[in-house]
Amino acid sequence: SITPSSPLADGTHTFTSTATDGAGNVSPSSSPINVTIDTVNPLAPVVVSVSQDTGASATDRNTSDNTLTITGTAEPNSTIKVYDSSSGTPVLVGTAVVGPDGNYSVTTSVLADGQHPLTVTATDTAGNQSLPTSIGTWTIDTSAPSAPSVGSVSQDTANPNDRNTSDNTLTITGNAGSAEP
Repeated sequence: SITPSSPLADGTHTFTSTATDGAGNVSPSSSPINVTIDTVNPLAPVVVSVSQDTGASATDRNTSDNTLTITGTAEPNSTIKVYDSSSGTPVLVGTAVVGPDGNYSVTTSVLADGQHPLTVTATDTAGNQSLPTSIGTWTIDTSAPSAPSVGSVSQDTANPNDRNTSDNTLTITGNAGSAEP
């Protein structure tokens, strides 16, 4: 076992070894081995898109899809990790390896209904982890609202409550059920 007298700089280092016996005879050199030192954290991943925002707008982070697909760019060959902090502690909910071109796509495990603050990190092949990139808080809602009910129709000009009328400017009232905003 040999330990360098000073830390090695980042980069590739080639090592060989020899053996010396008690008489001073030196063996031929071993086959060289290359070791890459990497102490630098990768840059935080860039998020290009998150699929399936099914809410009132394409950017409100409300969805009925409980598995989100996140795409973006990061250091080639690094591992992307998606974390959900809805419990107060980050929980790993998805991983993927970034392609040699720097692009990634990762789909989360099934997320329960509720709010999910999501972040993404990149870990390079040496084990260095980036700072997290926030995807924001996503609201998962897979429950359909209950059906609305019709209570009355204005200007019922025939028999009351038979819903026959000659008025073509109606007002219909009722209960919206459990419809959500």
